[in-house]
Amino acid sequence: MAGNSTHPGLSVVSKAVTILGVFSEERTELALTDLARATAMPTSTVHRLVQELVECGALERTAAGRYVIGLRLWGIAARSPHNYALSDAATPYMQKVLATTHGHVHLAALHGQGALVLEKLSWPSAKKTISRTGSKMPLHASAAGQVLLAYAPRAFQETVLAAPLRAFTPNTVTDPLILRRMLAVIRQEGVSKSLGQLVAGMDACAAPVFWPDQRVAGSIAGIADSGSYRMADMERAVRRAAKGLTDFLATPESAVGPHASFHAGLRPVAHAE
Repeated sequence: MAGNSTHPGLSVVSKAVTILGVFSEERTELALTDLARATAMPTSTVHRLVQELVECGALERTAAGRYVIGLRLWGIAARSPHNYALSDAATPYMQKVLATTHGHVHLAALHGQGALVLEKLSWPSAKKTISRTGSKMPLHASAAGQVLLAYAPRAFQETVLAAPLRAFTPNTVTDPLILRRMLAVIRQEGVSKSLGQLVAGMDACAAPVFWPDQRVAGSIAGIADSGSYRMADMERAVRRAAKGLTDFLATPESAVGPHASFHAGLRPVAHAE
């Protein structure tokens, strides 16, 4: 079903998905005018589609008259094998990292040009947070993202490094030349360390998880307040968790297959032992 003359060739479904795509970790609650401005659609069109999304539960209207992602959409997303298959398999290994860091642990996978958080565990007393399940982190500034970028094909790396790279803190590395050297070290050592690069005062360490055919399934990262842990302990815990999950994915007992990888087409990249 084609759209109106303002968006020729754009179907109603495409318009609805475009509206839903405006919501992000930074923009979780939006007004109708915000959605119309971000999508460049007529306000009348956005209003009609938003009402239909509310009726079906994909969006919910707050008491203030703004809109948030609806529980029904979260429920549908939760049934995706991209979410629960790999996440369920990773949880026991992530819990061991959490016991070491007393901070946060991420399971992330490459999705587009970001690191999508498939699962996140947090220690009860951990105060700071840098993400939530379903959010995206930058590949160049997060430990989980740097691992995924390091093991991605060279052409993909160059595409990411050629784009403007945001400096989140004074420690964020945005120089492509330095980042290339960092990625080479990560591939050699099999682990990445991000010291206050994404959030000031928070450090992270991540290691890659592999499918049996040596493609990267994702990365496991430990995150904690600077000075609240020993990096050697976090690194050891992250390495063990990533290796444990990698070994598990290669067993017949594993119900997780390569279909759970967001970049199933990525070619194998040799990794350090």
